[in-house]
Amino acid sequence: MTVTTLSTRSEGSRYLNRPKTLHTDMRMTRMTLTDAGCGEIKQHNINGISEGLRQLRDDCHGGRSRILITFLPVHGPSWLRLRPQDEGVAERVLVMATYITNYYSGMKPKEQAQQVLKQEWYLVEDMRPMPEPVAKVAMGLANRGRFGSVMEPLVADAFDRRVLQPQPPRRRLPEHRGGSGHGSDLLWSELAGLYGELARELGNPFFAELASELATYGETQAA
Repeated sequence: MTVTTLSTRSEGSRYLNRPKTLHTDMRMTRMTLTDAGCGEIKQHNINGISEGLRQLRDDCHGGRSRILITFLPVHGPSWLRLRPQDEGVAERVLVMATYITNYYSGMKPKEQAQQVLKQEWYLVEDMRPMPEPVAKVAMGLANRGRFGSVMEPLVADAFDRRVLQPQPPRRRLPEHRGGSGHGSDLLWSELAGLYGELARELGNPFFAELASELATYGETQAA
């Protein structure tokens, strides 16, 4: 029984191959997020994907766009021959994301991961060379937690810089993980809606005009 449990844990922590449906042209950086939303940052393995689905289901409140963001250390001589890297020090990490509309509840973690990997995925950033904090952390199976804690803020900044900031305007909100551990790794609001609320509350025509311009900008970028 003990051997089976350890084997299951090991399988769940090992990195998975990158999705076959991965768009590698940074397409997500040109996509329009029409709603406020939240994202979960996880390691690209069975445990991470399953936990990300659970947290998006249970903790993402007030947001309609739910995005799972994963990071995957890889190595190989060429893009077509890249393989997951489970040991050693990371030299290259793929940051990828997918929209979540189905939580695949009732499935086992491995089955959940298999279903999510069939969805469309988008390359957010191909990180290399790795920043110094990451370059000093060995990422063996026993050290996954430390590696993840170093990577998460880097992944959040990459998503903010490449997806939220460019178009249409989005405001990244402070992450919230209170003492209970509940909340989302990434939160963002839709700026047109924010200024529209201010215009209604304050009766300020400037905010009303700004909200209209931002909404028009978002529609133009989506078209």
